Amino acid sequence: MDCRTITDTAPRNGHSPVVAHPKQIAAYTAKYLTKTTDDFGLPVRVFSANHAAHVGASAHAVRLIETAEQIAETGGEPCTPAPAS
Repeated sequence: MDCRTITDTAPRNGHSPVVAHPKQIAAYTAKYLTKTTDDFGLPVRVFSANHAAHVGASAHAVRLIETAEQIAETGGEPCTPAPAS
């Protein structure tokens, strides 16, 4: 899980294990929001992460759906940033 604080004082380029600039988040989100299910190799309708995995979605696509399901169920849980590597 990638948990970072979003702040406009973060660098716009590069990767910080602690903070992220809002434009980085917007770019990442836009990348996936503009994809169609076909871009992930999925049928038009996918009902869950398990269904996506069953019909052959990539592990990355399944994880995106799992995350969306978790947020929908819990409203989002706070997380601890991963340690710097």
